[in-house]
Amino acid sequence: YIADMKRRHRWIRGDWQIATWILPFVPGGNKKLQRNSLSLLSKWKIFDNIRRSLVPLAMVVLLIFGWTILQSSWLWSIIIIAIIILPSLINFSWEIVGRKPPEAQLRQHLFVSIRSVASQFVQNIFILICLPYEGYINCDAIIRTNWRMILSHKKLLEWNHSLARSNNTDQSLLATYLSMWFAPFISTIILFYLFTHSAITLIVALPFLIAWILSPAIAWLLSRPLEKPVAKLSAEQNIFLRKIARKTWAFFENFVSLEENWLPPDNYQEHPVARIAHRTSPTNMGLALLANLTACDFGYITTGQMIERTADTISTMKVLERYRGHFYNWYDTHSLKPLPPKYISTVDSGNVAGHLLTLRQGLIAVPDQRIINPKLFYALSDTVRILADKTESNKLIKQFSDDVESACSQQLITLETVHLYVGRFVSYSADIVENFKDEPQSERYWWAHALSRQCRYANDDLVFFAPWLLLNNTPPKFSGLPGIFGIPTIGDIALIETNALPAIKQYYSDDNSKEENAWLDALIAHILMAGKRASRRIEISHRLAEECAELSNMDYDFLFDKSQNLMAIGYNIDEHRRDNSYYDLLASEVRLGIFVAIAQGKIPQESWFALGRQLTNATGTPILLSWSGSMFEYLMPLLVMPTYRNTLLDQTYKSTVQKQIEYGKQRDMAWGVSESGYNMFDSYLNYQYRAFGVPGIGLKRGL
Repeated sequence: YIADMKRRHRWIRGDWQIATWILPFVPGGNKKLQRNSLSLLSKWKIFDNIRRSLVPLAMVVLLIFGWTILQSSWLWSIIIIAIIILPSLINFSWEIVGRKPPEAQLRQHLFVSIRSVASQFVQNIFILICLPYEGYINCDAIIRTNWRMILSHKKLLEWNHSLARSNNTDQSLLATYLSMWFAPFISTIILFYLFTHSAITLIVALPFLIAWILSPAIAWLLSRPLEKPVAKLSAEQNIFLRKIARKTWAFFENFVSLEENWLPPDNYQEHPVARIAHRTSPTNMGLALLANLTACDFGYITTGQMIERTADTISTMKVLERYRGHFYNWYDTHSLKPLPPKYISTVDSGNVAGHLLTLRQGLIAVPDQRIINPKLFYALSDTVRILADKTESNKLIKQFSDDVESACSQQLITLETVHLYVGRFVSYSADIVENFKDEPQSERYWWAHALSRQCRYANDDLVFFAPWLLLNNTPPKFSGLPGIFGIPTIGDIALIETNALPAIKQYYSDDNSKEENAWLDALIAHILMAGKRASRRIEISHRLAEECAELSNMDYDFLFDKSQNLMAIGYNIDEHRRDNSYYDLLASEVRLGIFVAIAQGKIPQESWFALGRQLTNATGTPILLSWSGSMFEYLMPLLVMPTYRNTLLDQTYKSTVQKQIEYGKQRDMAWGVSESGYNMFDSYLNYQYRAFGVPGIGLKRGL
């Protein structure tokens, strides 16, 4: 607030320095008077700025005179309050009576109008609280300007950069009181005067005077930076979300398989006829690759599984037919042929490019990953919880769940301890699978197998990088061997030959028995094997990272309209025709594609600013309009794009979610609607698909 008042002080000085330009004649370049060339409107603007600079001072003077000299002190107080608040009330009345859109619901319109007038009312109360200080600042600016203009002729261009001014300002409560000293000072004098001369008037003036005395504290509170909101989820909510994540991964785990050439099928329906849609799109492929990376981060698969699945999918993507680097809109996952018509979708290309570049960074970070995921036991807990939900009381599942919870609560810092736990879980999970062998088609049998696979793959990956864990009967004299304890990263294992072997070889001694030296030989052999395996995995991950970069390199010239700096909806290959429509909204799913293309230097930065930023006020705060008002348009790019607090986009994301929640409550339905299948079938009993959105934040009619 203090910084804002300093800015206003500078503006008022400028207004008063040009005050003479409202006159018919003004000084010319030769210091002689000449006719004023400004229009009547420009003169009126100057006059109005001067008038507004005098309003706070005039209000304060009127209040003081009304309390001390004039009669009917309550009348003058009400007049000042009315001058400040009445315009908002008139505007609210007009909003209710004359500005309701025909298509808007009355309840929604009332909510928006009341929210708007409430915001204006709070602002007006704050103006009233800070009235003496604003009057003092304006008076200081006016007197200072006239002194410099008439007498001193110095510092007429005095100006401080706003950033430097805000950085140099002490923002403590004491500093605020020192800056706004005039308001408490004049309030205390008036309070003392009324207390001694007119106690009855004090009843009217007291609320004003108390507010003015507290105005520095109120301004200080409102000027404090907003604290970053932290999402506080309960234990139950975390468990719920983690189970949703595990079930989501189950789709990719089950359906992205050799049968589908390691490409994700577009969808799977269970009712009325179980059917897999054997087709895929570039967006689907990109999401499947990110799903591998995310599942690895959650601990649902090992680093080895992530690299293997990623390599299989990328190998398939490399043989798919493309056009100038772009994948076609749809492919058959069995034949790998493009589905007619051959079409390039700008959104799909942008999505897969952004997802490939994100995956590339994850692959580059493989050397920094622990050889056993620290989140493994939490991942096992997610799977066993889902299995428990689908099973009545089962002692094996209960025992497994208890042991996993124990492992999660402990800080396991040695490979030996982790290996012990994982080995136990491998045995338990095998028993659980055996327990459900009589119902191989059941859902819980599938989840039992999923749990067993998680345990076995985790154990295999651990032994893959630390094969010395299989060595038995460690001689007591070698219990302190350096360099192979703790939980190393894959990069550490790749360098273990250099870092650990010299120290280990020092344990060879003439005093050793044959068995002890044989044990050392086996240990060194395992270390050499582990180092080679880790180096090979890092090499594969880096190769895959480069392939991701190559696949994300696309030519956008045939999609880009240079005259408008916009991307077309797509390009029909069969007709060699670019679409006549363009993506021209910032709040659309194409945002990621344009962001990536600019980052790659494929299109100019002006393309970002060419996107439309039409706003609506459906939730009381500005929201960028999208086409269909769906979550897909607003939040899909956020899977990989950054967001920055207190920006228009960040505010839009939060307000959109709030609007979706409100709409869901109004219609008594699930919120978060987007493009999806819905309860309508074609002649083959396939669910139909279309975009769903929320009215009020989408431009499309009929939402």
